[in-house]
Amino acid sequence: MISKKAKIKLKGLWKTLVCNQQYLIPESVEDFNKLGPIPDFQLGSYFVYAKPGAKRSLQEFTELLRKELGPNIYSCTTIYATVRDEVIGYFSGNIDKPFDWYIERIVNSIKATSHRHQHLWQIFGLKLHEIEQFSHGPWQIVSFTKSMAEELAKKDAGDKGWQQRVEDFLNKYYSNKTCIIVESYGDHECSKKNAEVIARHVVNTLRYFICIHAGEGSLSRQIGISLRTPCRQHTGSFSINVDAAKSRKEYGFDHYRYDYTLSSENLIIIKESHYANLIWGLIEKSKLTELEGSIVSAITWLGDAQQDNSDLIAYTKYWISLEAISTGHIQERLIARLKTTLPALIGVVSKAIPSKSEVERAYELRCEIVHGRSRVVPETKHINQIATWTYQCVAACIYLLSLGYTSREQIEKEAIRIAIKRSV
Repeated sequence: MISKKAKIKLKGLWKTLVCNQQYLIPESVEDFNKLGPIPDFQLGSYFVYAKPGAKRSLQEFTELLRKELGPNIYSCTTIYATVRDEVIGYFSGNIDKPFDWYIERIVNSIKATSHRHQHLWQIFGLKLHEIEQFSHGPWQIVSFTKSMAEELAKKDAGDKGWQQRVEDFLNKYYSNKTCIIVESYGDHECSKKNAEVIARHVVNTLRYFICIHAGEGSLSRQIGISLRTPCRQHTGSFSINVDAAKSRKEYGFDHYRYDYTLSSENLIIIKESHYANLIWGLIEKSKLTELEGSIVSAITWLGDAQQDNSDLIAYTKYWISLEAISTGHIQERLIARLKTTLPALIGVVSKAIPSKSEVERAYELRCEIVHGRSRVVPETKHINQIATWTYQCVAACIYLLSLGYTSREQIEKEAIRIAIKRSV
């Protein structure tokens, strides 16, 4: 499990961690004032402070061991605490064992924290019509019921009284609501992070489908779904008309969000016509092609832009999505490439193809916003335009992915071929 090279380095770090000279025990009030109020650990009645060398060694030990055992399974918190406890045990027991004995205990303790978890979130703003649940891979979206709350509560090993409290909690916050349940593995911290990545991808994919369904940027931004509660009752603003001596209180966000209803018919359409299963499946893959990675990134930024209340930030996020899908990290001849690639991609899914000058003007506005050359605020027409371009380009790339394309270079070559063909 641990490579020979890593084991040699871990052994060297361990020698530092269990060296008496790397720790201090305060003997006076002045020592406490100098070392601080929080010791690294306590041995009996003694407060122990680690020197900088021991602290660095513990951090390096943690990071290296996590890399060896699986950074997506075990968190730094879990490994750090386990190694520190073993160091405390070393000094407490006064038993000098070979390093292999200690590392085996540490690894076994860390592995014992990895379990199968199910994480539950409400998706605010999403309504299911004629659908009780649908799923793909490790997740499922459900209309949460009291029977589901009872079933989940019974999985807890606590007594009946505790299970009832769990069930009451689930009924209070989730019953009769649309929820996503994600299954993941690892310690609690890592499994939750992994599950959140999946849940966010699912929600952002649904936001992408909202853009397609609504058709235009102005309409798509009126519809909102989120893993976080809007807390409308806690969000307010106050103003006073000084000239008229009249105050005004407002609650909620600047942009009211309508709920999105996903019907059984729409679910069939997004699966059959918009490659929903293909997109959802990307987040499960351990290794993505360049095009697959750019699509995941583009959908993330598109979803965030679609939800953002600030026109200024939303416009920038739409452009990040466009650049993720069409140019990546390569900056050479950026504007020229965008002027060729974006119209070609949009032409795959729409007859309303922007001109090169339109793309250039839109990018100039993006640069003005990002680099602050002027206090420019995009107008509604600018937001609608870039939102529409973004979801159209993403849709085109997903279609090309289904045909076997794997890289942005292939996309650009196809765009150049289309541009030449149109000019002839």
